[in-house]
Amino acid sequence: MHRVASAADAISLSASGGDGLAMPDDEDDVVGNVTRTASAVTWWTVSSTVLCIGLLLHSGFDVPWFVAVIVFAEILISLARLWGQLVRSGAKRSEKRRHRLRHFMSVRLHEGAPVDELVASFLSLDQMECVKSLEVGSNCSRAAKSREHQLAFLVTFRDQRRLNAFLASSERAAFLSTIAPYTTEEFVFDFESGVMT
Repeated sequence: MHRVASAADAISLSASGGDGLAMPDDEDDVVGNVTRTASAVTWWTVSSTVLCIGLLLHSGFDVPWFVAVIVFAEILISLARLWGQLVRSGAKRSEKRRHRLRHFMSVRLHEGAPVDELVASFLSLDQMECVKSLEVGSNCSRAAKSREHQLAFLVTFRDQRRLNAFLASSERAAFLSTIAPYTTEEFVFDFESGVMT
């Protein structure tokens, strides 16, 4: 995970028109599987092609027509296998991305609240095993419907069990106790992204 130099940098991203700070949402398990599959199929394709070309060179290209057809078919099958694996792994990756649990919280702060300290406290939640990713940003809405909330926090989880663990954790309780003296109002909303029921 990448770290932010300071919480002020995170807030300035939003103040300058950005979306705020987004901690990397690593898909190591998915990327690793795709990479391993692509590597294995690529190895199969290359080794089959080299073996077939070696057979042809060894025989001086003076082979019966059916051997040439077999060599050509082997190359085509290897390429089809590579293409099929990449397509299937891409579909699995998009399916995994579709369903994520998110915990959203926005707060209205007292004048003079230590924003850097509050953002740093939130970013410390990244160390928790159950947390997949974190995002934080300041309000840049021009629609006057934000109830003057200044900061938003978003935590992503892989499943309901991890969300429940987060909600019951002492780390979350410590974050809430850090932010509570500086808030006049908060709004919390949990949702599953990519799913409409």
